[in-house]
Amino acid sequence: MEPIRQARSVGPTPWRLAEFVLLCLASLLAGCSNNGATSTSPASTRQAKPVETAENPRQGTNEAETPASAPARTETEPNTESESLYGLQPTLRCLERRPRLATSTAATTRRLQALRDLAQRTSVVAQLEGDTVGVAVVQSSAHASLLAELLRAPEDPHRIIRRRNAVLLFLPRARDVFDVVVGCLRPAG
Repeated sequence: MEPIRQARSVGPTPWRLAEFVLLCLASLLAGCSNNGATSTSPASTRQAKPVETAENPRQGTNEAETPASAPARTETEPNTESESLYGLQPTLRCLERRPRLATSTAATTRRLQALRDLAQRTSVVAQLEGDTVGVAVVQSSAHASLLAELLRAPEDPHRIIRRRNAVLLFLPRARDVFDVVVGCLRPAG
């Protein structure tokens, strides 16, 4: 009688893939946090796409002109590297003082959950009248750039905006909530 053999799975399992992705992300984040190192970030090793900035605004001011199938845009502030970094706790204190604005660490959508997970739980969701804005305050501007790149997805209607070391994720209809959150970004210490 022939012994029974257990079937071996061919290829990586979903858990192994997830473990591999997390290890890759951790190594990228570790590479970005080396201040004296001369490593290149993943964003600088591939061809850059046009980014909306104050110096290079999109043509037209109507948000509805952008089709829903357009990729999420990443916006940055020019010449802010020398300014102080934002702090999560001072920003939270400011947001909690706003009337009718609710803050939570619970992610209500998959995109907000991705923001929370990739920001290593340094994010908060601000909600006002049904519109939400996710804001993550990370350790450095380099971490914020990496986070913004990791959040980009094809055909995603969300806007991704980086301000110094903060990354904000919102739908165009939540622009009012975005303005309130940006007004509450406070420097650390």
